Amino acid sequence: MKKKVLWLNEDKLAIVISISIFIIYMNMLFSYIYNDGFSFSSFSKWIFIIAIFYIIKNKFFKIDKFLLLFCLSGFLLITLKYLFLGYGDIPSGYKTIIKQYIWFVPLCLLPIVYYFSKFKEIYFFNTLIIPTSFLFLYNIYHLFRLNFNRGELSSFFNPIISYDIGFISICLLLFCYAFYLKGKRAYFVMFLSLITMFSLILHGSRGTWIAIPIVIGFVTCIYFKSQLKKSLTAVSLFLILLCLSLFLPNSPIINRIDHFKADAQSIEIDQMHNSTGTRLLLWQNSIELFKKAPILGVGTYEIEKENCRLYELKKLALCYHHQHNIFFHELAANGILGILSLLLTFGISSFYFLRHLSKSDIGNKFLALTGLVFVFYYFICGMTEYYLFFLNTTYLFYFVVSSLMSFIYINNKLGGNNNKFSHIKNLSKI
Repeated sequence: MKKKVLWLNEDKLAIVISISIFIIYMNMLFSYIYNDGFSFSSFSKWIFIIAIFYIIKNKFFKIDKFLLLFCLSGFLLITLKYLFLGYGDIPSGYKTIIKQYIWFVPLCLLPIVYYFSKFKEIYFFNTLIIPTSFLFLYNIYHLFRLNFNRGELSSFFNPIISYDIGFISICLLLFCYAFYLKGKRAYFVMFLSLITMFSLILHGSRGTWIAIPIVIGFVTCIYFKSQLKKSLTAVSLFLILLCLSLFLPNSPIINRIDHFKADAQSIEIDQMHNSTGTRLLLWQNSIELFKKAPILGVGTYEIEKENCRLYELKKLALCYHHQHNIFFHELAANGILGILSLLLTFGISSFYFLRHLSKSDIGNKFLALTGLVFVFYYFICGMTEYYLFFLNTTYLFYFVVSSLMSFIYINNKLGGNNNKFSHIKNLSKI
């Protein structure tokens, strides 16, 4: 006889939890599309409450140590530093950025929520299809409405770099999912992911392009022998869409390449007031700031103050809030602690996915490959942008990576069979 929890038996409660996760995740995606604030703190509180409820009900659940360290690294090395060293003097906007790492900690409890609610990896990926379809139509409409003009697109999708990084990363998740699916649905998901990705590339954000050919090439190479038809289809679609993007009138890709060439020519004659030159100046200045406080850094807000000083001296065109590079920014703002936090964040997740990439279980190989692609894309984007400044993009990264790690952890404990979910009463074996 099934146990009752409140007024629901376990099966009905599992359905309620699964639907709740679906609705909350959809809300996060749609709020991101509309560039509206998503209450990620509420989402993490909800995860924490549900997980504690299940822990109390079932006595015990072992938390994965790699997932725990991944979720804790930013909080331990960055948030705590500011809490102990002058948090009250920081402007409110920067306090929000510093506090965001607190809300990544409850994500280490995701395996509990997913296990007991029977929320499977296929549900997780299926929730991406509808919002991505909507995103493509929404984005194409505004591309034509704004005549593919980079300036107007940047103003409308502000902050456009956060918007593009977040949704291209989701497209990459679906691209990997297409190789996991079978039949016509797999090709539909592949086409949807690539065509939506290219609609975002047409925004002209150069920092979002660099990793795409690499990760698509990596995925197709992994599956080339086992799924030759899909691999060839993926490469063909990518090349066709690339050619179409290059030959469009007023192609944003060609325009941005031309701008980069012009930047390089200006830099050669010491004219640094351009996109590329500004980044070089900011990165160089990051090294100087790091030398002032190598262990703890000069502080997040001090970056903006220093850039405003350089702006007044006419060395910078704007009073920038960040250093346009996640590593240089953390080096200056949080010193060795900041770099260590980044190394733990990227290193732990990459190591976790790599060690499962060679496993025989098909489901875990797919999850590990998807996780590697996702982490690598964010890593490369961080070379020219500082996306941790944007809360939605950062939470999306931690939530997706934590979810993929959670599904792998659950599959391992269930003998590689997350689709059947062994009896919940056997939880004490986990």
